Amino acid sequence: MKISLIYVSFTLLLMQLPVTGQALPEAVRQVLRESMPAVTEALQAAGLDTERPITLLPPGEMLTDAPSLAPWEQYLEGQLKIALTNAGFPAVEALERSIWDNAVAMIEVQEVKGSERVGVLDSAFLNEFGKLQLAQRLMTYELVDASFDSRRVMVEFTLHLYDLETNRHVWGDNFVRRVYLPENVQGLVEITPEARQVLRSLMQRADESMSRSARLGSLSHIAIVPLSGDVDRYITQLTRDAVSRAGITPRELALRTEAEARTAMLTSPETADAVLVGAVRDLFLEELPGTINQERFKISAEVQLAVLAAGTLDVLWSDTLFHEEEFTRDGPDVEQQFFAYLLANPRIIAYVLGGFVILIVLLKLIKAGQRVR
Repeated sequence: MKISLIYVSFTLLLMQLPVTGQALPEAVRQVLRESMPAVTEALQAAGLDTERPITLLPPGEMLTDAPSLAPWEQYLEGQLKIALTNAGFPAVEALERSIWDNAVAMIEVQEVKGSERVGVLDSAFLNEFGKLQLAQRLMTYELVDASFDSRRVMVEFTLHLYDLETNRHVWGDNFVRRVYLPENVQGLVEITPEARQVLRSLMQRADESMSRSARLGSLSHIAIVPLSGDVDRYITQLTRDAVSRAGITPRELALRTEAEARTAMLTSPETADAVLVGAVRDLFLEELPGTINQERFKISAEVQLAVLAAGTLDVLWSDTLFHEEEFTRDGPDVEQQFFAYLLANPRIIAYVLGGFVILIVLLKLIKAGQRVR
């Protein structure tokens, strides 16, 4: 069975960022660059053999007959090569672009049995590819989201690493970075107590929405996939709890991305009755006007969720959840900060004391001059 190329394709959400065939906007390029240290860190933490060369599978060659990669494909591939090198892995270049014409025809769809990943790529392709490339591992990449507007830039991509000798998937991860442009808005990468309160309130709306869905009532098990853009998996865990409260048993699978989940539900529908997928579209803190001794801020969150039927991927339920709340907290003690600043800068104290002494001397000289007259 030949692959549809969706799993190893490089996808852009064209409604959000129509850059196909065009230069990548600088805002997106910057966020991609800032995402690479996380890639390097994840590769170093994976415990992989750094002596085995890695090559990247160019998605543009697989999706079209174009003789070269699009500008946005070239840029991400270049940044990934830098991340590989920084992690200590040798990155191998393709010797001939023409090998892709033969290689694409030989790639076969991955097979999934339960949560265990079995053969991923056709062994004949792997052998020929490895000889031509002098590579021992193959990395594929998928750009899940690359969107920007006047308020926010968001980039999300997934990476997967395959061993060319054993025909096995050896590593994969999902990377997300959001940058908010206004100075008074900051994306949350750590879930603060206030953010947890907002997210719990948001998931209460998911409870209400699920309870009103008649089609979910017939389900017994729902597979849970980490939500795209969920940095520390806190929102994914809240979603799992919401499924459990709806009377459905959540089932954890060894899958990290929506693309993997869709493939699993199509090839192994017995894994679960359905799969829940989604994305964290917004999670940010906005500073509001406050007072000298009190700070005001607002936390906003938006999450999209969908339940897809196993075997058909029909949408049984979907909803976009939004919630925001305003908070106040005591601002810094101005007097305490002032004295702390003086202690940290003793020269200022010396200048003040010196000025005071000079002032006293001048006053005495003036009084002495007045007495002489």
